[in-house]
Amino acid sequence: KYRNLLREYTAGDALHRLAPIITSKFKRELASWVDKTDYFDAYKRLKKVAFELNCLWMLGEDADKQLVDDLHDAVTTINAGLYSIPIKMPFTAYGKAHKARRKFNSLITQEIHRRTKLKHPNSQAGSENSSSYSSAHELSQ
Repeated sequence: KYRNLLREYTAGDALHRLAPIITSKFKRELASWVDKTDYFDAYKRLKKVAFELNCLWMLGEDADKQLVDDLHDAVTTINAGLYSIPIKMPFTAYGKAHKARRKFNSLITQEIHRRTKLKHPNSQAGSENSSSYSSAHELSQ
């Protein structure tokens, strides 16, 4: 069941369509390294590019840059808490990971509601919780 769902996104046509975008993203990233005179973490930068490409693959080419950045921050925090001591206090890596997981779920839910609303503008499904991502992001600041 899930294999057929993923086949649509991983088939040759889908990857072939994304190849120019992937190439240009890596070229841009590598070009930004040319002017660097001080130390920078290439591993961290390449992980972010890979995450952005996954978001491009999963969310589409019209994904909001701020949404992708917020998702990346949440996933990074969740990963930091994966192998930490499981003490659920707000100042521990574990506690921060739990908070980031809730934020990640909220961001994805908001994006689903936004896209559902765009696809079916007259639908009331989920309207009590749906708000545009930008207004929810502004409130969290």
